[in-house]
Amino acid sequence: MNSMTTVNKWFIYALEALFALLAILKSMDICIANHWGYIPCAAIAIAIFASLYCFLRLCFRIAGFVTNKYVDVYKN
Repeated sequence: MNSMTTVNKWFIYALEALFALLAILKSMDICIANHWGYIPCAAIAIAIFASLYCFLRLCFRIAGFVTNKYVDVYKN
């Protein structure tokens, strides 16, 4: 197994854990300030986590696309 693959996996896992913690804390902050219950708090946490996770995946796809384009340019 390539060590870079392992580093990337652990980096992604660490970011996902950080995003989950951030989403939970922010949703608790919103729900406590507005006196909402547990269900809206969970829905907000899921929405925040999904947004952050999609942004992370989008960044990785764009970076991969740009890298592949530069590889094609340098081959020629």
